[in-house]
Amino acid sequence: MDDTTAILSPGVLLAGRYRLVRAIGRGAVGRIWLAEDERLGAAPVACKLLDETLGSDRQAVNDLKREVLITRRLRHPNIVGVYTLVEAESQPFITMEFVEGQDLAAQLTNRGAPMSLEEALQWLGPVAGALDYAHAEHILHRDIKPTNILIRTDGHALLADFGIAQTVKQARQQSPMPYVSGTVSCMSPEQLQGGPLDHRSDLYSLASTVYETLAGHPPFYDGDVMAQVQLRPPDPIPGLGDDANAVLLSALAKRPEARPYSCGIFFELLATASESGVSIPRLASARQRITDPDSDTVRIKTTPRQSVPRRLGAMLVEAGLISGAALSAALARQEATGERLGEVLCAHGAATEDGIAQTLAAQLRLPRADAQHDAVDPALTLKLGMRFLIEHGCLPLVSDGPGVALAMADPLDLQGITAAEEILGTPIDPFVATPSAIAARLQTLDESLVQLD
Repeated sequence: MDDTTAILSPGVLLAGRYRLVRAIGRGAVGRIWLAEDERLGAAPVACKLLDETLGSDRQAVNDLKREVLITRRLRHPNIVGVYTLVEAESQPFITMEFVEGQDLAAQLTNRGAPMSLEEALQWLGPVAGALDYAHAEHILHRDIKPTNILIRTDGHALLADFGIAQTVKQARQQSPMPYVSGTVSCMSPEQLQGGPLDHRSDLYSLASTVYETLAGHPPFYDGDVMAQVQLRPPDPIPGLGDDANAVLLSALAKRPEARPYSCGIFFELLATASESGVSIPRLASARQRITDPDSDTVRIKTTPRQSVPRRLGAMLVEAGLISGAALSAALARQEATGERLGEVLCAHGAATEDGIAQTLAAQLRLPRADAQHDAVDPALTLKLGMRFLIEHGCLPLVSDGPGVALAMADPLDLQGITAAEEILGTPIDPFVATPSAIAARLQTLDESLVQLD
């Protein structure tokens, strides 16, 4: 049977050459099949086919072409080779190297337990080298995760699926976009915000993948994952050892400049730390994959202000501060009046300002600030401007740390944090404060130190 428009099934012949054998996985935009190349003596080959709904989508086809053009530039023993794009009518597809084995997610699921650090290092070294090579070729992967790391039956590790890859130049010049693609639990904070990226974003995703193989779950997987990725530091992994945890958590730093410089350096640091570390006990119940590996890569909005009330409310419900019914009623009023969700909850006695601030600080692991008494930095106050401080409900505090301590009534105001970092040219360390305390302090600021802009 030679029918590229037929429902894909074993035996279907694509482009008069590739006989489908079985489905073996899924990429960002379609299924991957094992096929036999009948022109080359039934040699095994992997075919990546667009989902049926995308077969006539010009943008999807162009993205497939871009993947081929980008990946064919990469010739590395630990990167899955891409051969060509076949533009069969209504069913374009990519042919690429077939890897006999399993992806990392399947390995973890089948074994029912996390890996030891020594086991993880066996695949990490080759994959880190492949990523450093791609970065040297000015290409970012942007979707590092367990399902995109293939382990051959002989133990050889390969990096797969450059479906949403970009050149470094494109990623650095990218202005904030309304949508970003990736896997939420593995995306770096800067990728989630839709901002410019460099090689350290891939490093974060690689570290997140290492974390998942060692802990049995990603660093963040329950509750408001987007907010946690951007604001909450990950927990150390019990039993890993202090040195190895320090290296792993440094690669998961919120700020790119706080991470190791390259994937290879990250591997070397982790390998050195393993010599003094302790392997994680293999718990049969530890491996509980939260997300569906067939649908990890998603396209999400990067306009967090629109979803902040619901995300804030979800965190308060998760912490037990308010009930689901109270949240639903408050959201309905908030959407009708435009008031802040916290104001509505406090006005109706569902919560107190201090209770909300305390819960957010605990959920996001952020420090508290006493906005009425902590020293305010006059130079930074002048630079940000009174209008900005009022609009975002924040105060720059005097701090001894490398970043700016910003007391915030809404620590989920990620756009405000990003804007403040752009204005000040330095990273922001958010502190949680009550809205009334910040508002009162703003009213008492010396007018000679602030200017309405």
